[in-house]
Amino acid sequence: LIPAWVLTVIGGIIVLSESGRIPDDFVAGFILLSIALPFFVVYLVNRKNWGALIPAGVLTVVTFIVVIASNAREEFVPVLVLTAIALPFFFVYTRSPENWWALIPAGILASIAGGLLVMFAFSEGSSMFVRASGIFFLGWGLTFGALWLRRAVHDTEWAKWPAAVLLACGLGVIIFGEGFDKLWPLLIIVAGVVVLYFGLRRPK
Repeated sequence: LIPAWVLTVIGGIIVLSESGRIPDDFVAGFILLSIALPFFVVYLVNRKNWGALIPAGVLTVVTFIVVIASNAREEFVPVLVLTAIALPFFFVYTRSPENWWALIPAGILASIAGGLLVMFAFSEGSSMFVRASGIFFLGWGLTFGALWLRRAVHDTEWAKWPAAVLLACGLGVIIFGEGFDKLWPLLIIVAGVVVLYFGLRRPK
């Protein structure tokens, strides 16, 4: 039903656009929305199909981004795109907390969007980029910290290690600025090795 609906609507949009009834600037938006609608239907028919909300939510928000992109500042478009991708993951987690993994992409993408928003809103110099990087790390650390706080419900005891390293990187970048550039990649590698070590030694 999904490809049948999508192809039918796209065909209709092409006909309407060629007749001049749909402005060219809105054709891409209508196509994206037509792809999103059947995924919403799949979820509404059976709420267990929560995975359908991810493409539905992303495509819907990207639809509005495409429509308003011509009137928005160009640098803010990636912020909107990242936020659009993060929101469905947040919704999946709030609706189904047992899918705790959804919090990771949601938090990572939202952190990047927040850092970029701060950088574009206040300044585009190298110092502001460094501060935005600090926001990235703090957001990622808080994401894993939130998972660690849920360790009584989910098996997320391991999340304290990446949370600690990422928060330390974020504070280091914000406090020391560009002088922290040569140290934080090493800390990220250490965090990855620690997580990998504890992941491999765990029983299946």
